[in-house]
Amino acid sequence: MRLYCYIVSATNSPDNVECYVPFKVNERLIFFGPCKRALRKELRKEFELSENDEVELIDDEIYVMGLNGSNKETIRKIVWLGRIIKLLTFEQAYHLYGKNEDFITMVKHPISPLHVKPQYNQNKEFIGYNLISKMHKDSNEWIKDIARPDFKGISYDSESFRLKDGFSREILERDCCFICENIFFAEGRGFEIDSELLHLFETAQYRKNVDKYAIFGRDTNDNANGLRGTCLKIDDSTIITKFVSHISENSKSMPKSQQYLSNSEKYRSYCCDVIDEKDIKNGKC
Repeated sequence: MRLYCYIVSATNSPDNVECYVPFKVNERLIFFGPCKRALRKELRKEFELSENDEVELIDDEIYVMGLNGSNKETIRKIVWLGRIIKLLTFEQAYHLYGKNEDFITMVKHPISPLHVKPQYNQNKEFIGYNLISKMHKDSNEWIKDIARPDFKGISYDSESFRLKDGFSREILERDCCFICENIFFAEGRGFEIDSELLHLFETAQYRKNVDKYAIFGRDTNDNANGLRGTCLKIDDSTIITKFVSHISENSKSMPKSQQYLSNSEKYRSYCCDVIDEKDIKNGKC
């Protein structure tokens, strides 16, 4: 059993998911595409996704929790929680969900997180990807979502990339997305960090300087630690069970808003990985 917690820095609101990763497909499912590159790389390697198009996680209980980014009100809430039920390459996701009725709103969205289409040669062998969405289009960030950050082993332009001769798709170390069971997704109201959840965060991190905003503690300058580019990984099954049960049981009666994705201009075409990298370069971490 495992729980990954991170700050969705592309979502400043504590009450709504303001970006396209994660994407709520329906009441049951959440699609997680090109964000948290390090996490996706880790999962791809652990479950040998380079040798398989998809892996169903039946016995492995792996959860992902997102909390909103910084805001002037200094309010932090949980904006989504899901259990990973399937890992896929973006190639397999395209074939499975590209024409699936449940996923059609997501797939046809101009900033779809299913942002690439596989390329094949005359022998129907995979050779690369084409960009089919505005997601991470700037500065070739979409390529970094899938390939090595140094672009080793590929030839590319702004709209596509291909594997160079002599390189296999094993070098596409971030070619992983996943489907989650939807446990909670903020649509007008996030899940507040109450005393029970705060205690769980403190216990999981052995920290005394955790508070309802600085949920991962504070740095030497007393700023909230945003875990830029990474996650808090919890593997204590007792703590995880309490997290999931508390949120699942208490979120069922929460009101929902129809604002989510109703005004696409409000939502961001980039994810927290891109924001985190920019902030690191600008010395904001």
